[in-house]
Amino acid sequence: GSTWVSRIWMPERCAAVADEAFQKWGMYSVLVGGGARDARLAEDVEKSVKTPCIINLVNKTVLRDLVPLFETVQVAY
Repeated sequence: GSTWVSRIWMPERCAAVADEAFQKWGMYSVLVGGGARDARLAEDVEKSVKTPCIINLVNKTVLRDLVPLFETVQVAY
């Protein structure tokens, strides 16, 4: 997540993008980050989606664990 409050997406907007990507292209959205604030935001996104499109990895990985994921990602936002 961003440390700049002005750059943090509202959970509802992130959920809307995730739902759209899942409905149109079958794409899952993977949430990554660390700390209590990122965990709260991820939880809010999960509560806001209308489809089963979220994979929540917040506080469950370290950056080196994500390298294989980033090598296969199709879109990042």
